[in-house]
Amino acid sequence: MKVILRPALNSDLANITDLLRPWADNEASILDLVENCVSDGPQNLNCEIAEIEKVVKCVSVWKQESSDHVRILAFGIGPEPSDRIAATGFLRRQITEWAEMGIKRASTRIPETVASGFAECFRACGFMFEGIASDCGVDHKPDLRFCKHFLYRAIHHSEIIDFLRQVLVGLGYELRNEAEGFSYRVRAECRPPFSFGFWHRITRLGRDIIVHPPARVLEWHELENLFYPLQIYARHERPLLFHFEKKRAIQIVELPITDDRQDTLFGAGISSMTRPTFLPQGAIAVGDPAGAAGIRKGLSMLFYVNRIGAVGHARVGDWYMEDVKKLGDDMPHVSEQEIDDTGAPPTGGTPPKSGNALVIKFHWYRAFKRPVKLDEIREMDDNFNPQHSRTIAPKLFRLILSRGNLQE
Repeated sequence: MKVILRPALNSDLANITDLLRPWADNEASILDLVENCVSDGPQNLNCEIAEIEKVVKCVSVWKQESSDHVRILAFGIGPEPSDRIAATGFLRRQITEWAEMGIKRASTRIPETVASGFAECFRACGFMFEGIASDCGVDHKPDLRFCKHFLYRAIHHSEIIDFLRQVLVGLGYELRNEAEGFSYRVRAECRPPFSFGFWHRITRLGRDIIVHPPARVLEWHELENLFYPLQIYARHERPLLFHFEKKRAIQIVELPITDDRQDTLFGAGISSMTRPTFLPQGAIAVGDPAGAAGIRKGLSMLFYVNRIGAVGHARVGDWYMEDVKKLGDDMPHVSEQEIDDTGAPPTGGTPPKSGNALVIKFHWYRAFKRPVKLDEIREMDDNFNPQHSRTIAPKLFRLILSRGNLQE
């Protein structure tokens, strides 16, 4: 089962109105804006939806305030728990689209009356709480301000301490040097009334970054999620490589458009958000357990489809080992019709015939603008063999991404 992402149509207005009603109760004008946007076409305003089996599950209303700033005016999520999962994938997809546009900041004001239902989704996509606007909304009800920052850079893990110093200063914190790191707290002029600025410390322990109190490890993927498309890397870390057939690939991920007739139908250079695209409801890939060596949350993944080439990339969300015979039980989103004669669901990768398999949940998937064919990759590295490799050299991975993101 896949989530369809597309611009809203007139026929969607009734469903959109229901989804946005909690938000519109605090800002009544939003429904008029949406109706005008859908009826008259985009006028510096975008209304996009996520649809499952012809039912609208999520809606996002946003506008580009400037060349590097996007503002989300309203966001609607369906009532089912699965709708919240779809909403997180939907918002991540929008963030990857904005990253391609070079956006540096995405902001929103969530009405306090609905914040409990929306804040979790926004936080999962890297939005930070920035404050309360107490003079906004109906009857002076407060709005909660959230902001997502985009950083277009890659840093070595040894640079994380210095990186955090720069980021925290930019977010309104004051710093105090320590013997093995530094302490930080909100600057006095940035603190809300009746709050106190307690010092927290950040220190290094081997490759780990420790934040305390309370003491816990600040994992790399947390920073990569907050500042996507930021990437943190280590010297010997290698992105994962997943190879599978086209029949299964189209059930797992969105593929680049390769038919020129489609380009002429929709027009060259049009953003993929102006036409229907797809997002798997359960983004899961399966491979050999040997691929677990060196894996971590946030690690990059490259997807290669037989007879097509490299088609896109993502990041590891989570992983675990599972008995091959039990894979279908762990993937309830897969229908019985989609399970082949061996009992295996249509997952990406090549799992072993028996024993345990490596199951990877991935996110931040992005299809290339064009597939990077095998002969192109072998021009970069003549030893490349997608059938036999489980990882890929970082330099080759970057070259493939660069090639795949160029228009033909």
